Amino acid sequence: MMAVRWKDKRDVCMLSTCHQGAMRDSGKKDQQGNTIEKPDVVLEYNNVMGAVDKVDQMLEPYAMQQKGVKWYIKLFEHLLDVSVFNSFVLYKQCNVNSKLAFLDYKLLLVEKMVTKYHFGGTASARGPSVDCPLRLTARHFPSHIPASFDVCIILVILT
Repeated sequence: MMAVRWKDKRDVCMLSTCHQGAMRDSGKKDQQGNTIEKPDVVLEYNNVMGAVDKVDQMLEPYAMQQKGVKWYIKLFEHLLDVSVFNSFVLYKQCNVNSKLAFLDYKLLLVEKMVTKYHFGGTASARGPSVDCPLRLTARHFPSHIPASFDVCIILVILT
C-alpha cells in the first residue's frame, strides 16, 4: 500500500496498491517553461476517472440528499440518483438524436412512473379508499338554474 500527499492547488492525498509513487512528466509546462511533474498515481487517476467526475457534476444540482437524515438514507438516495443517471445514459445511447436534458428526463421518468403505478385512491387508517360513484355525482357539482326564478346565490366554502 502506498500513500501519496502531493501539493497542487490544494493538497491531494491518494492511496494505491499498484503504483510506486514515481514522479512523471505530465506533458504540461508552468509559466516559466519548466515541465510539470506529477506522481504516477495522480496521472493515472486523471486519465481514467473522467466518467466519475462527470457523474458527480451532473448529479450535484439535482441531488435528493437532505441534511439531518441517517447515513443509510443518504446512501440509498445517492444510489437512486446514480441509477437514474445510468438510465439517462442508456436512454441517450438508444435515442442518439434526443436533445432531452437530465432534469427533463427525471421529470418525465417520475411522471411516467406515477401514471403507470398509481392505485387511484388515497390510503387511510382504514385502508385504501374505494371511489364511490354516489360521491362523484351527488353533490358539489354545478347545476343549471333557470332564469325565471329570483335567485339568491350563497357561496359556501367547505374546508
